Amino acid sequence: MTERPSWLEELLYFGIGIYGGFIQAGVGIFLLASLVLGTGYDLVRANAVKLMLVLAFTPFALFIFIYNNQVNWVIGFVLAIGNMLGAWLGTKAAVRGGAEFIRWVLIAVVSVSASKLLWDVLHST
Repeated sequence: MTERPSWLEELLYFGIGIYGGFIQAGVGIFLLASLVLGTGYDLVRANAVKLMLVLAFTPFALFIFIYNNQVNWVIGFVLAIGNMLGAWLGTKAAVRGGAEFIRWVLIAVVSVSASKLLWDVLHST
C-alpha cells in the first residue's frame, strides 16, 4: 500500500502504540486486526508488519522495565526461546499454508481464548 493512511488509521495506530508501550501483552492481536481490517493487508503480510512493529518498540519498553529492576531474566529467556521457536514454526506454516490457513488458525485461537475467558467468568463464583 502506497497511499497515506487516513487520520483515523493514524489515531488507531497511535493508540495501539501507547497500549503496546505501556502494557505490551496482547498488542499483537490489536495490530493484526487493525492491519487486516483497517489497512487492508492480507494476514500473512499483516503478521510480518506486526512483528516488525513490535520489534521496533519493544526495546524501549524493555529498557524502562530493566531500569526499574522489574525484569525476571530466567522467565524472560524461557519465553524468548519459546517465542523464537514459535516464530520459526509459524513462519514455515504461514508460507506453506498462506493467508487462508492463517485465517483459520487465528479464528481457532480467538475462539478457544474467548471460550476459556467465558468459562472462567461463568465459573468464578
